[in-house]
Amino acid sequence: MQVIQGHLQSPPPSLRARRPDLPAAMDAVLARALAKRATDRFDSCAEFAAAARRALSGTGAQPTVFAGARSVPRHPQPNPYGDGGHAPRFAAPQPNPGYAPPPMPRSSGYRAPVPRRKGGRVVAAVLLTLTLIIGGAVTWVWQDESTWISDMLERSRAHKDLAAMSQAFPRMVPTGFADGAGFEGRECSAYANTKIRNELLWELTLQQAAAKWSCGSLDSADTDYFFYAFATAADAVEAVNRFRGETGDKGNASTGSRTDHHREQAYNGGYSGSAVVSTFSDSARERWVLVFQRGSAFTTVETDMPVLLADIARFPLG
Repeated sequence: MQVIQGHLQSPPPSLRARRPDLPAAMDAVLARALAKRATDRFDSCAEFAAAARRALSGTGAQPTVFAGARSVPRHPQPNPYGDGGHAPRFAAPQPNPGYAPPPMPRSSGYRAPVPRRKGGRVVAAVLLTLTLIIGGAVTWVWQDESTWISDMLERSRAHKDLAAMSQAFPRMVPTGFADGAGFEGRECSAYANTKIRNELLWELTLQQAAAKWSCGSLDSADTDYFFYAFATAADAVEAVNRFRGETGDKGNASTGSRTDHHREQAYNGGYSGSAVVSTFSDSARERWVLVFQRGSAFTTVETDMPVLLADIARFPLG
């Protein structure tokens, strides 16, 4: 405790008590350098060295020693160098003309590794995440066939069915799924994912179809035709069975994978037209239903059916 108390409160010992050959001014320099308060010390090592140099040479103003740091004895001390004597001055070192500094070692080419910034990894991770999200969203939109987005982009399954039927019967309906001219100038309209199709009463039986081509002539005596695509083959079978239950049977015929069901239509107990409903057994077209129709209440099935069958025979159905 005495040692600690001495460091905190006692002034530093006199330098001249051990080195009487040094000038008295060095005690003042050392006392200021070891002052208890930092504000009482020299501001820098350079200032301390300059004060010591002046004390040793006996020139210039001597440093101020503050009360809390005074360690110089109050009685006068004799000058070991006599009256007016000065401490010896030390000569500055002179350069050696024959000395050459050793050569610096050559660089081995090694460079300290530059630390990578963590921010770059964060940015890369964010960009990768955004890329995956955007890529997933684009993939989902591209593959989507059932939402309003696919309908708006005309990429729904119904649009694809319209295009597929157009490809299967290129001379019967327009290309793609846009309205246009059909066989022998008939006007064709395409419908996808809608039940608002300006349909006749008998057509409501097939209204569950997601896609439909409707082609008709301005001449009421011509044969009109309608191509439907259902969501599933079971939906197509159900719609055809319902249509057959509402019409009379007039026989059937088969051509390849297509089966034609000849039907007599009636309304309020009277004849209203003749129709042929075609279905397919192959998997590529099993969801499709083709309907060919002609006649009215002013004609008969005996006159309409032969003409209808003849038209179907010359239609380019492949």
